[in-house]
Amino acid sequence: MHRYETVTPGEYRPVRGLFDSIRHFLDTLGSLAQSRLELMTAEVQEHIYRALGVIVRSVAALLASCIGLMMLSIALILAVAANQRPWVAGGIAIVFLLLAVLLSVSVWLELREQARLLRLAIDQFRKDGAALNVIHRWQDTSP
Repeated sequence: MHRYETVTPGEYRPVRGLFDSIRHFLDTLGSLAQSRLELMTAEVQEHIYRALGVIVRSVAALLASCIGLMMLSIALILAVAANQRPWVAGGIAIVFLLLAVLLSVSVWLELREQARLLRLAIDQFRKDGAALNVIHRWQDTSP
């Protein structure tokens, strides 16, 4: 009984011997490695672009909010009576600190999500490696 390999979709040819089988196996393994490398490259590039986007947006938001809030603070402090200015300045400082905390939490959540996606990609590579080991063990036990 002859085994067949796919040349192109819908076109088959018989596998003639051990060396053809080894060549076919190595071709398949090479294609799998190339696909995984391309996938990994695309994922790394996507993570880099996302990280750069987060950094640029964070810096722009931080700069704009600092300038705006500083101007607003100066206007509020100058608008109140002289004896109430320390209380207004303290209240404005508390608002600034709350804003800083909220921005920090936002950036931390984004970085945590990126780490989760990287762990998922690593887990997929481990599953692929385990699947290849199962195939290798099956080929070793076949007659």
